[in-house]
Amino acid sequence: MGGLCRSASNLGSSLGTAIAGTILVAGLTSGAYAAVLITLAVIGLVGLGAAVLLPRKPLPA
Repeated sequence: MGGLCRSASNLGSSLGTAIAGTILVAGLTSGAYAAVLITLAVIGLVGLGAAVLLPRKPLPA
């Protein structure tokens, strides 16, 4: 469970940093803000897809 907890913490930190970055970029234009949010959503979905594909049990040695 320690690794899972650490992974969730790292994910939360990464998302917080990404959202803070989008707020900073929002001052440019509204189109840039939308582009950044869409990019963030796509990256998040790719990460979710990769997590779903991970094996639930370790492979036998």
